[in-house]
Amino acid sequence: MKEHPCIVIGIEKEWMPSAIVRKDGSIVGYDIDILNLVNQNTGANFTVHLDHWHTLIEDAQSRKIDGLGDIVPTEQREQYLNFSLEYCRLLRMVIVLKGNPHDIKSWNDLKHRRIAIQKGNQLDEKTVRKVPTATIIWTDTAAEQINALIQGKADAIFGSGVYMYLAGKLGITTLQFAFAMDDALSVHYALRKDWPLALSIMNKGLGAIPRDKYNRIYTKWLGYISEEPFDYVRLMEFVIPVVLAVAICLILYFKKINRQLLSVQRALKKDIVGRKKAQAELDWESRVNKAQAELGNALISLGQGIDDIASKVLSSAQALTLSEYGFVSEIDRDTFECRIYSQTSMFGDSFNTPESNKIISFPRGEDGLYPGLWGHALNTGIAFYTNSPNTHPESKGLPQGHLPLDRFLSLPVKYGGAITGLIALANPPVDFNDRHIAAVQQLADLYALAIQRNHNQEDGKYIEDQLRQVQKMESLGTLAGGIAHDFNNILSVIIGHSELALLAVEKGKNNTASIKQILKAGDRAKGLVEQILAFSRKMEPVLRLIDLNQVIRETEELLKRTFSRMIIISVDLCDDLWPINADAGNMTQVLINLCTNAQDAMPDGGRLTIETENIILDTQAASHLAGMDPGNFVCLGVSDTGCGIDPKTMEHIFDPFFTSKEVGKGTGLGLSTVYGIVKSHGGHIICHSEPDLGTTFKIYLPAIPPQRGSEKLTDTENKNIQGDDETILLVDDEEQLRDIGKLQLERWGYRVITAASGEEALDFYQQHIEEINLVILDISMPGMGGHKALKALLKLNPGLKVIISSGYSLYGQLNDVQNNGAAGFIAKPFSAGEMLRKIKEVLGQP
Repeated sequence: MKEHPCIVIGIEKEWMPSAIVRKDGSIVGYDIDILNLVNQNTGANFTVHLDHWHTLIEDAQSRKIDGLGDIVPTEQREQYLNFSLEYCRLLRMVIVLKGNPHDIKSWNDLKHRRIAIQKGNQLDEKTVRKVPTATIIWTDTAAEQINALIQGKADAIFGSGVYMYLAGKLGITTLQFAFAMDDALSVHYALRKDWPLALSIMNKGLGAIPRDKYNRIYTKWLGYISEEPFDYVRLMEFVIPVVLAVAICLILYFKKINRQLLSVQRALKKDIVGRKKAQAELDWESRVNKAQAELGNALISLGQGIDDIASKVLSSAQALTLSEYGFVSEIDRDTFECRIYSQTSMFGDSFNTPESNKIISFPRGEDGLYPGLWGHALNTGIAFYTNSPNTHPESKGLPQGHLPLDRFLSLPVKYGGAITGLIALANPPVDFNDRHIAAVQQLADLYALAIQRNHNQEDGKYIEDQLRQVQKMESLGTLAGGIAHDFNNILSVIIGHSELALLAVEKGKNNTASIKQILKAGDRAKGLVEQILAFSRKMEPVLRLIDLNQVIRETEELLKRTFSRMIIISVDLCDDLWPINADAGNMTQVLINLCTNAQDAMPDGGRLTIETENIILDTQAASHLAGMDPGNFVCLGVSDTGCGIDPKTMEHIFDPFFTSKEVGKGTGLGLSTVYGIVKSHGGHIICHSEPDLGTTFKIYLPAIPPQRGSEKLTDTENKNIQGDDETILLVDDEEQLRDIGKLQLERWGYRVITAASGEEALDFYQQHIEEINLVILDISMPGMGGHKALKALLKLNPGLKVIISSGYSLYGQLNDVQNNGAAGFIAKPFSAGEMLRKIKEVLGQP
């Protein structure tokens, strides 16, 4: 003790009545009185240091002070502190404003309420976990807790009679207890872990304080006598004699009551067995309820797919029944195949399973029934189990490589009375029973909801895709007259120049100029067809970096060809426009929809303006656009000088199926489609319009400004496209295309064999299999057709290189033919240069 003339105890600042600083600087309070008695009893010098509680905790951990007062033991604190005897016990209460405005009477009433908690108060932090949905208001002191309650920032605080004392000293009379907590507050002193002597001195001093002096101190500062600390010494002084007396009585009367004790023992044993059985049932129900809750949480989570839900169903069912094997499946609505989404490994190495990336499916038999033991529940619609599968009437044996089954349970999944799936389990260590059926049935009910939700999502996606395609077709219908007009102009040029070329040939004159005009008109027709196919195709959006200006230029050509000549189309594009991450087809659809609406608004003609610019939105600017974050954007503007939109109509312009046009003039999907596309690209759209003053749409799309100097890739290489006497089999049902293709390929050094059908191509290929290096195959032909011809050719020679050609927009089909072995694709119409470069690419030549 000579090295430590005083022992510093940290007491919370402003924690009345523990320690109160008077105006003259002296400190009084119930902790001061108790420490003075400890000093008197031990001759030690315990002194007080006041600060905020969270600061005192840090000082105790760093040993700047020797201990803490008014502290409750916790596991974390016991790592660096030794706790004294209990010197105070206070009833803990939930405190609210007088009148209890929120009617808080239990823990359940604290859900979604605001609770003020003092930083560093681990007991309150632990207690508040009982209401995880509550909002925590953190404070530095108890006074701040009370003020938070008074000021309406909190709905309740945790405390004791000390808080009511503190409130009284602050002049606050508007607090009341709401309800008592389950546990009383056991108060101790805590001393440094590395100084056990200090703890010994403290306990000696506390133990020497008489009970009447304790009571006088608490009555003085708190106005009531706290619960008495637990006196283990006095308890033992009382208990030990009583126990000895009882033991002596038992010994004296043992023979007399032996039979009675045996009778009681038998009754107790029977009761224990009953209790154990009841506890086992409760444990089982708890496990089932927990599995249901976990599956229910997964079900309401929008991020969980049907295969994820099926996996959770299987793992939960296995855990409840202790089954080693199992699978969870869905019945396909179209084919009625049993499609397994999740399964355990129950096949040996010799079992023939589908590829790992495909869902295993089992069809119905020719009689319309599902085969074997697993199909029995699907055929009858009734759950069942068997603990001897080999003897079951429906057992048909197992496929080669399937692991043996000792016990089997199968349960159909139903929704609305219809069977939608199956849960099958096998090989638990104990027999299946009715309880297992009941538990798995509860999981099956939730799985049925998941299947139905998946069906609803698939149906909704299908309807959405169909509606969007309908809107595309509506736009094409609007443009159809202009497209037909432009095609007639192109055909007129081709026919006229063809006639001039024939006359020139008859007169022996040069016909180069006419042929060039025919080629030019053909390119023009090709470009128009490509634009129509690109716009009308039905495919999933593909996001990539695109130049929006290029999309506008291509769309501008289509608009100029199809719109009324009375409408002047003006385009003002930013020269260094930033690229955007978008689907070019979607952007084309946005432009056509907006421009078509603008045309409808100008029946007597007017001006349509399309413009782009780079925009940087700071925080203030972005705040004016709901849902927008600051950043770099490309702004697309589409304006017209038409009739405008009145305010009432403006409120609904983006609503699906809303239209101000006459019946039969539109579906009302145009602007809603635009809105959906813009939002799916992370963008924002605004509209400004006034009647008779025109309309302006502004679309903001997230941009990606170039970080370093970037260059546009241009094909400036002069590639060698001359053939090297390779043999090509050209397959097309159009004679003219075969003839012109043969002439072009032979002109560039290839030998060519032509075929008019898939059947003819197979005959020629078998005759010249050693000569033919490449096949150019039209995919759309009568008879065998290109698909079957491709498969047959590759069957003859799996290494054969085949280029698919088509005048249709394949897309979805293109993936199929390329997955089936095609080496490349070229879209009709194509130039000789395009065809020759594709040949070089497929043959792997520079």
